[in-house]
Amino acid sequence: MKIQLTRHLACVKHYGRSRNLSIDLLDSKNGNECLEGFLKCEECNQLYPVIDGVALLLEDVAEYISSRPFLLGKWILSSKTSAMKEYLKGMSSTLTELNKSQGNNLYEVDGPLYESYNWAQFDFDSNDRFLSLLKHKLYPNDLYNRVVHSTLTNLDGAALDLGCSSGYAAFLLAKKFAFVIGVDLSFSFISEARRRMTSLRQGNLDFVVADCIMPPFLPNKFDLVIALNIIEFMDAEQLLDSIHRLLKEDGEVAFSSPYDYNRTQQVNRVNPQSFRQLLQRSGFRIGSKYITGESFLPWTLKINERTYLFYYVDYLRARKASKARR
Repeated sequence: MKIQLTRHLACVKHYGRSRNLSIDLLDSKNGNECLEGFLKCEECNQLYPVIDGVALLLEDVAEYISSRPFLLGKWILSSKTSAMKEYLKGMSSTLTELNKSQGNNLYEVDGPLYESYNWAQFDFDSNDRFLSLLKHKLYPNDLYNRVVHSTLTNLDGAALDLGCSSGYAAFLLAKKFAFVIGVDLSFSFISEARRRMTSLRQGNLDFVVADCIMPPFLPNKFDLVIALNIIEFMDAEQLLDSIHRLLKEDGEVAFSSPYDYNRTQQVNRVNPQSFRQLLQRSGFRIGSKYITGESFLPWTLKINERTYLFYYVDYLRARKASKARR
């Protein structure tokens, strides 16, 4: 985690109120990168660990670990300091009941969808069996390219990618904004995004593990927020409230979604029409070209050599217009 990121962070225990975090460096690189340490709320003493350069900015770190016990062992073995080892071992002693929900592991390194998203963003081959069968040339990352291409350059601005997975869109946005942050609940995705960031020596972005519903940032911080293909995984009203809080006045948000609830247990479902209505009730002004017309943009995930998911996703953009209201 870049040390400079600390001044943009807030404690999620005080969500809706600004409570800055301090940083306790245990291991660093070049004086500007925290490889291991703790972020701390000075008011409630809540600790957020930084492990292998990845900050876990979550309301309940123990609950997060309980659903990913395989990560805990790796973290303990790779810890560079005794303070972090003691923290993690202490955490393991409190995990009395493991959460075995598969949904929490689908996007970790050994999960069935981890490589699917890496393929869609970075690792696909144009000679892929499925892609080569299509009549028109189509690349899995075309959606991300379109979203960023449609975004105006703001070299003084800040952008946020919610549900960034391996960070492809965030890397593109970093060419148009002064600073970009990517957020995802998958530790594996964030680790991979930061690995690519380090390899490319790209200094104006960073990635953290956090919940899109409770993002750990100060209010009115971002000029742009993008939330691509994540609506169906969470409560849409809560997501919009979070985005509204984070955006500056007249800040812009971009959404895409296949509205595919077959892969979730979410009950608060939306469709293209109801989501647009919810957006307007939540204090957003939808761009005129997106108000009534649905989009049908192709997006593909490769599950394995014999199975692909092909979607037509809806795409729309809106601006923060007023305080959130119902």
